[in-house]
Amino acid sequence: MSVDVDIDALSKLAMLDLDENEKSALKDSLHHILDHFNKLQNVETQGVSPLYNINEEVSVIRKDEVERKITKEEVLASAPQESDGCYKILRIMGKDS
Repeated sequence: MSVDVDIDALSKLAMLDLDENEKSALKDSLHHILDHFNKLQNVETQGVSPLYNINEEVSVIRKDEVERKITKEEVLASAPQESDGCYKILRIMGKDS
């Protein structure tokens, strides 16, 4: 099964400025990746138990504890645009999509 990938729309959503060579290479890579996923869809999994963890160990990661709170002002300082105290981003869905 072949999937048609609209590289122009994808690069616009990702805000990437790609030349024609980069678009072609990206399209080839995405087709290769999607072909692998299509092959995985055909793998017989009947009777195979789900694998939730590759080993029996309990998580050894540290406890999730708040170390430092980030203020609203610090968050908004990194925003490309701010409007009425909110992070403003480009519209990706709606009239223009």
